[in-house]
Amino acid sequence: MYQKLFFMFITLLLMGCGEARDSEEEEITKVQKVNTKAIILVHGLNSGSSTWSVMAEELSRQLGITDGTYVEIGMEIEINSSAKCWDAYGVNEAIPCTQLTDIEAQDTFRKVHRSQAQEYIFGLDKNQFKVSNIAWRLNNDSSTHLVTNSSDKYKTFSQHRVFVVNFSNNNQLTYDAQGAQLKEAIDDISNILDIDEYILIGHSMGGLASRAYIQNETTQNISKLITINTPHLGGKSLATLAAGTYTVIGKNAAVNLASDSKALSKLNAPTAIANKYEGVEVHHLGYSDGLYGADALGYGEDYYSESDGIVDIGSQMGLDALNPYRVIFSPTIKEGVVSYENLLDNTIDNQANRTVPSTNYGIIDLHFDLTLAHTMVLHDYEYIYYILQAIDKSGEAIEFRYATLHVHNTTDFTFSRDGIYQLYIRNSGSSDWGEDLIEESQLSIASQEQASFQTLKCDRYVDIKATGFLGDPVWEQYSLYLPCEENSDITILFSQD
Repeated sequence: MYQKLFFMFITLLLMGCGEARDSEEEEITKVQKVNTKAIILVHGLNSGSSTWSVMAEELSRQLGITDGTYVEIGMEIEINSSAKCWDAYGVNEAIPCTQLTDIEAQDTFRKVHRSQAQEYIFGLDKNQFKVSNIAWRLNNDSSTHLVTNSSDKYKTFSQHRVFVVNFSNNNQLTYDAQGAQLKEAIDDISNILDIDEYILIGHSMGGLASRAYIQNETTQNISKLITINTPHLGGKSLATLAAGTYTVIGKNAAVNLASDSKALSKLNAPTAIANKYEGVEVHHLGYSDGLYGADALGYGEDYYSESDGIVDIGSQMGLDALNPYRVIFSPTIKEGVVSYENLLDNTIDNQANRTVPSTNYGIIDLHFDLTLAHTMVLHDYEYIYYILQAIDKSGEAIEFRYATLHVHNTTDFTFSRDGIYQLYIRNSGSSDWGEDLIEESQLSIASQEQASFQTLKCDRYVDIKATGFLGDPVWEQYSLYLPCEENSDITILFSQD
């Protein structure tokens, strides 16, 4: 919804701009060249800049913006009126591409015949449109103030180095089209700011869009590609519901996500990948809900076989041809186990480089909705912490350092206010409290009891908030310095007003 609203006010503003983008280009006096890097965040299917809020703020702070603000980029396109596109809702013939955005499915789920999806790539492709305008704004700008002029972009955003790209309408775009739009956005940044190096971070289908950019376009200097829960080998087969099915939500992009679609076959072809990743360090981060263990007699080996509720772990771990550093995040960690299952070829001898303990999102949701993990990992501080280090380090050099909090509840509660039910920690001054430290291991910290927690938010100043049952009462402490690899005692005493 936020993405749609964002592009609605982009359109309204740009309709009133009397000049075309080319005529607005002005000579920019640049400061002396310095070695700088920028991070480009690329969203997934039917997503937008809002999904990156927590991670983008952390990344921006690391790159020197003290308030954690970052730049959102929106694009407006003009579709070639004579272009014809294959549409999965009616595959008998190609239709004018201008009609794609107006299609509404009559049948909620419409299966596409396997041979048709293997024969066609669906949706708007590159060279069938042009990007007519690119607008920038700060993420915390609640107004409709968009900056489209190059000189104004430089004056307003010259210090920012984290950019969130919004595609025009990616549920109707092929991977190649998304890669082409990504090129326009990155080239726009390069024409305005002094950037020497780019790091691409793509979530879900955004990882495929990032790959399409690297494999198909003349790129800027891309030093790293980090994909998060990306279906490199597809979602599921065309015989299943999740991928390969045209819906009013996923539209043509969902069909292209099928593991045996022509779109993925083209993207993953050896000739499309060859020599494209020289000098690019690739990290594949994935989430698995759990392990598949040895049988009752002890035969077989443990391996990760579960998904994030949407994408199988084998698909998230990607292709060997990219020479990726593979990391599995999971609530179930077993020392020495790094194998994972590839459901496409039913092999279990594939190896990740490391595993990292993570949150069990199915239990936290209380409805056991495992699909929650697919997007919530963008708020998961284990993911964020890894990426913060991956900006400057190789995978092997990344270390996880924790602070230990010993939390003492010294309040004498009445029966109706009987403990600490939520405990939050955030960077001082951040706008988001993040995840609750009291997870599935315990429901509360009762009166006169204590509990210990580990947090990656250390060697920094933090704010801490504790709440009672249903969020009342509230206790808060601000600007507390937490050293890494040390113990810190936190004493909580709720007001009894």
